[in-house]
Amino acid sequence: MNITSKTVLLSITEKIKVGSLELNIIAQVCIPDSGLVEVDFMDETEISYMGVPITNCDDWDKFKAFHLGMGVDYNKTIVHMFEEIFNKKDMEKLVSKYRIK
Repeated sequence: MNITSKTVLLSITEKIKVGSLELNIIAQVCIPDSGLVEVDFMDETEISYMGVPITNCDDWDKFKAFHLGMGVDYNKTIVHMFEEIFNKKDMEKLVSKYRIK
């Protein structure tokens, strides 16, 4: 068996707060031998609004749709926060220690 390349895959969770909404966002960071770090948005977990848990996807979708109808776009805000937290430059610095030499 000849291993020709190696890739490290990390999952990173970050807790964020948007007003009264709190949730974890999960990023998947792929570190191939090529050195090109890829960062992807994977999931939202442990969602609560004013301390009340939102425990299933249907309720989360209804919550976002309700607020979008009033002009509050939680999807856009969450993606923006994700991009600020998990920007490629910072991820490359963070994952440099996980590179397989």
